[in-house]
Amino acid sequence: MSADSTYSEDLKKLLQKGAEAFAEKRYEKSVEYYSEACEKSNLLTGKDDPDLLFLYAKSLFENAVSNSGVLGGQINKEEKPEEAEDPSGMFQFNEQLAENEEEEEEQEEEQEEEEQEDDEKEQEEDEGEEQTDFEVTWEILDLTRTLYEEKLEQLDSGDYATPLLASDKQDAEETSSPYVVIKKKLSDVYDLLGEISLETENFSQAVQDLTTLTKLRAELYPLGSRLISEAYYKLSLASEFNTGEAGSSALAVKAMEKALESLRENYKTDQDRDESLLQEMEQRLEDLKKGDAAIQEEKKKIMMGILGESDATETVSKTVPKAAPVNDLTGMVKKRKQPGSKVVNKKVKTSK
Repeated sequence: MSADSTYSEDLKKLLQKGAEAFAEKRYEKSVEYYSEACEKSNLLTGKDDPDLLFLYAKSLFENAVSNSGVLGGQINKEEKPEEAEDPSGMFQFNEQLAENEEEEEEQEEEQEEEEQEDDEKEQEEDEGEEQTDFEVTWEILDLTRTLYEEKLEQLDSGDYATPLLASDKQDAEETSSPYVVIKKKLSDVYDLLGEISLETENFSQAVQDLTTLTKLRAELYPLGSRLISEAYYKLSLASEFNTGEAGSSALAVKAMEKALESLRENYKTDQDRDESLLQEMEQRLEDLKKGDAAIQEEKKKIMMGILGESDATETVSKTVPKAAPVNDLTGMVKKRKQPGSKVVNKKVKTSK
């Protein structure tokens, strides 16, 4: 998303600095520049600019991911070793000395407890900051999504033939249709929303957003687009881990089949084919199918045990008990703590 020609020179400078910082992976600085750009734009126009909000949210997300890797538990301080008691009983203390020693020990214990509480509080604040970063990113993206969808409703969808773009290499802004431009930007928002949900292990939400992403990209690009293959792959991943939902394993298989179909279509014309990638994706699909078959077999056994073999055949297809996934592919997703319900104080100024 490039800077609009209607932006002021000050805004253009901020956007340039933000882009440079982002490219250099100095995400904290890019967050500052884009945040300031959003605020200035809001003050000048009296409304939020979804293009600027998206850049801000993308920087926030990358900053949250990079910080989450270093905000682990703190190293415990070495405890002071206890002094060994003298078993011989040779040393005698008078009553006053014993009381003084006892008081000193109590003070030391209190001090150690206070230090421990401070450390725990500091750690909780660090964890809270990580969660808040993801929450803020989510809120900003949700606002961005709303603004783009409102714009899309105001535009004439016309009788455009799908796909709207010739390939994923074509820049949507080169087209003469603002409808295509906004739909492309909206797809980018849903892509990032899905990424946040994967990072925070909110797989149910990830499935929802990534399902919308696949629909949008199917309208935008031809089947052989790498962006379509990527979208279905992410949906397959989210579905696989969304074990609490009925039919999630079947959806994971179906999405992976679409991802492979898209990749094979791409390889018909793409000279830079990566055969190892194709083999890895084919193996993943095979593993998913085996896992889904094993889950279905386990469900059948459970129903046969509950209802008896004669009744199980008719009932098993209607009943979907919860089952754990057979394949453990957790290494393919970075695990993050789920954002809590804390109030987010860090927000972009919005119009009143």
